[in-house]
Amino acid sequence: MTIIHRPGKLHQNADGLSRMALPNTQENPAWDPEDYMKDIPIMGISLCELSNEFFKEIEDSYNNDSNTTKLVKILSQEKTDLSLSTTLESPWKELYQEGKFSLLSGILYFREIHTAVVVLVSDIHIKQILDICHDNCLAGHFSEDRTMERVSTTAWWKTWKKETQSYIAYNSSIHSTLNKTP
Repeated sequence: MTIIHRPGKLHQNADGLSRMALPNTQENPAWDPEDYMKDIPIMGISLCELSNEFFKEIEDSYNNDSNTTKLVKILSQEKTDLSLSTTLESPWKELYQEGKFSLLSGILYFREIHTAVVVLVSDIHIKQILDICHDNCLAGHFSEDRTMERVSTTAWWKTWKKETQSYIAYNSSIHSTLNKTP
């Protein structure tokens, strides 16, 4: 690619780098096809150490919670039932209205800007995720910040921040007691 100076009417005294950029279209001689939007978006969900049985248990646990049962019904219908969405409790209702939930293969996902994580409602599953993200031998008892980050990229539940912090504090007190020499 050769850079050629073309004097223009706007900013005649400006150098080539401070001129207004041309749009990245095929008509532009410096068109970059990597910026061109693909027809099919690339999406990925990354979860480790979670088996298919775990996902089946999660899907079954949605029937034990009224909010997740309603969300599964709402998101599985082609036409949205507004009367059903108004019966959701807070914060489920607000998060649904913001478009934070999606349904894929019977599993609810909570969507942030760049991630989508599994929605949990069962205390057993929450304990398993906390164990995987903090107590597992591969986790290595991360600091609170690192554990919070791992949990936030793995699963979501209504009180995940508060429960994760109290779980870490409780486990830290146990480990400090066990590590004291008599």
